[in-house]
Amino acid sequence: MSEKVLARALGVLEAFAGHSRPMSMSEIAQLTATPAASCARLLRSLVQVGLLRELAQGRRYCPTGRLASVAEALAGYNPWPDLLAEELQRLGEASGETVVLGVRQQLSVRTLAVVESLQSIRYCVEVGTPRPLHASSMGKALLAALPDAQRDALLAQIVYTRYTPATLASRAALEADLAAGRQRGWYTNLAETQTGVGALAAPLRAQREGDEPLGVALVGPVSRVAPALDALGKQLRLACRRMEKLLREA
Repeated sequence: MSEKVLARALGVLEAFAGHSRPMSMSEIAQLTATPAASCARLLRSLVQVGLLRELAQGRRYCPTGRLASVAEALAGYNPWPDLLAEELQRLGEASGETVVLGVRQQLSVRTLAVVESLQSIRYCVEVGTPRPLHASSMGKALLAALPDAQRDALLAQIVYTRYTPATLASRAALEADLAAGRQRGWYTNLAETQTGVGALAAPLRAQREGDEPLGVALVGPVSRVAPALDALGKQLRLACRRMEKLLREA
């Protein structure tokens, strides 16, 4: 299949995503700027592979359940945990704390990978667990990595929920904390989300243009993390440089 045909097929699927209703061939051809004969051949092919269904009345078309199931499966796919697994493990062994890889998902952080500490008292979290942007070290790191305009828009949308007495519960407090983190090269959460839990995180900036930044965090008991922030911060920054190199080469 040629690049041109693939682009047209994607345009057809995007047309359905934008209109959410059955459409005739002429409508699809108009929306995708595809000649009628080419559009007819393309729609027949999409019906044959099970991505579209042709409705009997009026020869209209609509997406099938197969398309929805493929899209749902791909929505949760992320290649970075596998690529960075060895370095995440290496950082966990060097630091002695739990290592978390995450990415922003709207106004929260989604956990992509976890390497649990081997210490008897440690932080545990499941892959997929969301964390608030304003009250997590990872969220702060990811906010800091964004272009100014995008970060400003998100800061205006955040609801600054107070989870503990230490939570930064205003935009001004969060912006001051982001500025301090920028100076250090890593961002902290000292019992801001959960009492007794401390963390520090840094962004990974080496993906392709348009990709959401990734973040890496070290998490453990605040009584252990807080006194070791400088040493852990150095380990984290070195590990992030190695991971950024892997991302650039991917």
